[in-house]
This record gives sequence, C-alpha cells and structure tokens, in this order.
Amino acid sequence: PWAQLRAVSDNADQVRSFYGKLWLNESLIQTMHTNASLSLSPRADANAQLDENKHKNKHKHKNNYEWTHTLTRESIVDFLQSIGNVQVDARSNGILHAPMDMAVVVAWKSLMMPLFSREVSGDLLSLLHTDISLKILNRATLKEGDILTTNSEIVSRMITESGGLSVGVHCNIYCDNTAVVSIASGFMIRRGVDIASTACFKKESTRKMLTFESETAISVFSSLNFATFHSDVELKTGMTLFFEVTSTYHYPPGVLVREDTVAEIESTGTVSFEGDVIGSVTWRSDTPRVNCPLVSYLTRHGFELDQQVSLPNG
Repeated sequence: PWAQLRAVSDNADQVRSFYGKLWLNESLIQTMHTNASLSLSPRADANAQLDENKHKNKHKHKNNYEWTHTLTRESIVDFLQSIGNVQVDARSNGILHAPMDMAVVVAWKSLMMPLFSREVSGDLLSLLHTDISLKILNRATLKEGDILTTNSEIVSRMITESGGLSVGVHCNIYCDNTAVVSIASGFMIRRGVDIASTACFKKESTRKMLTFESETAISVFSSLNFATFHSDVELKTGMTLFFEVTSTYHYPPGVLVREDTVAEIESTGTVSFEGDVIGSVTWRSDTPRVNCPLVSYLTRHGFELDQQVSLPNG
C-alpha cells in the first residue's frame, strides 16, 4: 500500500540496511559496523566523519573495497542459461570458460560496496544505475575454478543539476595477482543527498605516447619540469615515451561542476620507454584552476593509447 511505502522511504537508514543485507551478506554487514570507511547509517556517523576529517588530509579519497569470488561450474552454467545459452550444463566435460561479461557478476559486490560508504549520502530508493563499461586486460579469460579478487574505488562524486548525486566507481578484477578485467560503472542518487557537506571530485586517467621530433621539443618538455627521470636516462631525438597519469580534481563542497569550474588538481604517474619505467610525473596546482597543464601538454603533443576502434558493418 502507498502509505507503507511512504513510511519506509522516509527512513533512509532502514532502506540502506535492507539493501545492504540484500545485495551483500551478513559477514560484510559486520565489517561495515567495524570498518571506519563503511556504514549502514551515514546520518548517525556524520559528526564522527566531520571530526575525522579535521585530523586527515581533506583531499583523501583512498578507500578501496575488496571482495573475493570463486568461479564455480554451477555459477557459470546459471549465467549462461540466464542469457539464453541452454546448450551447456554442469555435467558437460572439460573446463568450462565463462563469457567475459560475467565479470559484472563477479564485480557486483565491490561495485555496490561504495554506495554504503561514508563517501556517499542519499536515499537508495532513488538509486539509478546509469552506465557500465568493461575492458579486458592482458588478453585474459575467465574459467571455472578461478579465484578472483575484486578491488573498487570511487573515482567521481558530483552534485547533479537536480540536486542529486552522481557517483562513478571503478573496479579491477585480479586473478593470480594479475589484473584481468576493468569495469567502470556509474550511479545516480536522486534524493536525500547532503549537498552542503559533499565535496565533489573526479579522477581521470590519461595514457599517452609522446615522440620527441626535435631537440627543441626535448628542451621545451624539460623546461616544464613535469617529469623526473632515473639518473641514467638521456632524452634523445626520435625517442618515444609512454605516459600513464592519474589526475584528481577537487572541488569545494556543494558546487555544481561545469566545464569552467576551477579545482585543486593533483597529477601523478609513470613514464616508460620500451616497456621499462624510467621516471615519474608529478604536478600539483598552487591555486585552483580549470585544467591540468601536464594533461593539456600530453593531449596537444601526444597520441592516445586507448582509442576506440569501430568495427565494420557485417
């Protein structure tokens, strides 16, 4: 009945507790009550979080959410049958491989856990799953018997124009300590967001290839002081370097972020040559600004490593 549904929707903590038990499990619920980064009752923890922030880096967004999942033959068969493949059953012979989109099932708990953290506020009855993408790493495959570890983190938290909260979560799946699948997922919570105390931020990854065409190009790059190289590294004309950079943009609490919104920016990463790491890159803004000069330079002079390739129409 409408009256009962309304009564439940007025209690965000009860809703959060219900979905926590439904999507996760009892052992993880216990962890939520003992781990400082997780909570089923964010409003009750608000004052504790404010006190905690006084003694910590105000830009710390380092909480990772881990889970271990064992791929069983039965779980693979159940997934195959759920997507319409009824030709395989648990009694078939040979090692059974899973379709790579089963990675979303494997990563489910790690993708959901950040929504129950102190980093996210709001009424989960208004939760929307906005997008998801999957990237296969190292030509990996998934098969029965694999013991997979998932590790996720919040990579963006933004106020929406309607006063809701947009949350981006990134999850890596590991097998034998090697990353095999990367998943990016987006969520939006439309109601109950504590806008005034929500500090917005986003993390962006940049992978670029940069070739020095002349001595002038080397001199210009060196003068910018973006990179620190190992003592035995000498930059030469024709040399091609590979940059992997993560930039984090920190915005003031409650700000609706637009293209021209200024932020405090931190960028860190590695520089590689012929497969070996030969240096590091670090840049941090002294004052709030719109973009990162390091990323802008690489965008102007480098080439994207993760370009999408369109398949021809068959």
